[in-house]
Amino acid sequence: MPLPADPGQPWPPRHYAPFQEDAREAAAWYAGDPAELGALYGGAASTSRTSTGGRFSRFWSRRSASAGDSRQRIHVPLAADVAATSADLLFGDDPELTVPEAHGDSPDPAAQACEERLNQLADTLGLTNTMLEAAEIAAGIGGVYLRPGWDHDVADHPLLDVVHADAAVPEFRWGILTAVTFWRVVSEDNSQVVRHLERHEPGVIFHGLYRGSKDKLGVKVDMADDASTGALRDRLDETGALRLPDGIDGLAVRYVPNTLPNRKHRTSPIGRSDCAGTESVMDALDETFTSWMRDIRLGQARLIVPDEFLKKAGRGKGSAFDLDQEIFTPLDMDPAHTERAGISDVQFKIRFEEHAATAEAHIERVVQTAGYSPQTFGLQRGAGGGDRTATEVRAAEGKTMRTAARKRRYFEPALEAVLWNLLVIDRAEFTPSLKLFRPRVELCDDVDSDAHRTAETIDLLRRAQAASTLTLVGMRSPELEGDELAAEVARIQAEQGLQVNDPTGGLPPAGTDDDGGTV
Repeated sequence: MPLPADPGQPWPPRHYAPFQEDAREAAAWYAGDPAELGALYGGAASTSRTSTGGRFSRFWSRRSASAGDSRQRIHVPLAADVAATSADLLFGDDPELTVPEAHGDSPDPAAQACEERLNQLADTLGLTNTMLEAAEIAAGIGGVYLRPGWDHDVADHPLLDVVHADAAVPEFRWGILTAVTFWRVVSEDNSQVVRHLERHEPGVIFHGLYRGSKDKLGVKVDMADDASTGALRDRLDETGALRLPDGIDGLAVRYVPNTLPNRKHRTSPIGRSDCAGTESVMDALDETFTSWMRDIRLGQARLIVPDEFLKKAGRGKGSAFDLDQEIFTPLDMDPAHTERAGISDVQFKIRFEEHAATAEAHIERVVQTAGYSPQTFGLQRGAGGGDRTATEVRAAEGKTMRTAARKRRYFEPALEAVLWNLLVIDRAEFTPSLKLFRPRVELCDDVDSDAHRTAETIDLLRRAQAASTLTLVGMRSPELEGDELAAEVARIQAEQGLQVNDPTGGLPPAGTDDDGGTV
C-alpha cells in the first residue's frame, strides 16, 4: 500500500488516536516537564477524557488563582527513574553477540569471520548505548522501533537508530508487524505543518513529504522542497520507494513492546509503559512533595510586624517587607512604647515524617505496579540491614528479576532479526565478500552472573559430588571451550594433587624376547 493521497487525511489517523493520546500522556510523565504536565492536564486537550480518565480531579489539572503558583509545584521524575532502571537491567552490560557455527569442535572459518564483523559493527555503531536508549524509551512510553539502514554520504557501514512509538503508525496481523509508517514534523510555521512520512513494507520503504495543518496531512510535495529530505530524493525510484537488499527478513525494522498485555487495549499488540495506570499515584506524589516544600517555606521563622514597619516605596507605590530578613535595623521610635509595637514571632511545624512516609508509600506503589521490587529503588521498608548474600538479593529482588527476564524475551529476538538485517545490508552495500550466518543475542542477567552466587552453586555441586571438574569449570568460565577448557581443568587438578605421574618415567611398549615370551 503506498503513502496516503488524500489531502484531508487526519494525522495521526483517527483509528490510532487513542494510542497516540496514551503515548502523549506517558511521554509527559517520562519527560518530567511541569509545564508539559500542566498543559496536558490543565489545557483544552484534557476535556476529551474527563469522563473516563478523571483528569479534572488531578493535582496538575488545578488552575491556579495566581500566576506564580505554577512555579511552586514540585514534580518528582519517578517515571524517568523507573525507565532508566529498566534500561540498566537489560543493557547495563554489553549483550553477547555470537554466531553458533563459529564455535564447537569444528568451527566454520566463514562463520568466525561473520561473528568478527558482527562485533566490529556493534562497536562501531555503539550498539549497547543505542539499546540503552531503546530500552529506556520503551519503558517510558510503551514501545520502540529498531530501524537499520545505510547512507553512503554519512558512513561507510550500516546504520542503526531508534524510532519512538509516538512517531509511528503500525499495522499488525496476528500480532506480527506487517507495515509501519514513521513520521516527523520537518517544519511548522503558524498553521502550516510540513511532515516527512516513511512507510516500511516488506522489501521496500516509501518516502513522502506533505504540507498540511496541525491535524491534517495535506498535499504531497516534492522531496526537494525541504533541505532535510532533498538528499534522500536521489536514492528513490520513480514511485518514491527505496528498495531493500535481497535477504532482508520481511520488514527491515522491528517493533519491541515494553511489556504486554496493554491493560487499556487488551487485544492490541502495542506495549504499555512501565508506569501505565499509575498516573494518579504519581500525581499524588507530586502533590505530596509540593505540600512538603510548602511546609518548609512556611516553617521559616517569621516576625509579624505592624504596617508602619514596612518599607515604603513612595507615595502611591505601596510598601513591602523582606520575608527572609533576620536582623532588623533599629527603628526610630519611642522606647517607652516598644511593648505595644505589635511584633510577634511565628514558626509553623514541618511535618517531615508524615510527608516522607506518604511519599515513600506512593513511590513503592508505582514501583510495584511497574513490576519491580522496592529494594531495587533503595526503598528501605522491609529491606533489612547489613550485607546480603546473592541468594538474599535474589529473594528480595525476585520481582525485579522476573520483570527484566520478561523484557529480555521481547528484546532478544527483535535484536537478532535487526542484526541479521544489518549484516544483509553490510554485504550488499559495504562488504560483498561477507558470508552471512544468523546471529544469536544473549542479554546479561546481572544477578545470575553474580560471582558470589556462582561460587556458592559450584561449591554445593562439588561437595555433593554431583558434577565433574570439567562441568564446574565450564559453569565458572562459560567462555572457555575445547583445549582452553581442558587446560584449565588440568591446571586445577595439578594444583590439587589429583594428577598422578608415572613413577617409572614411562616404560617401553610391550614386546617379545628371543624365546617368544612377553616382555
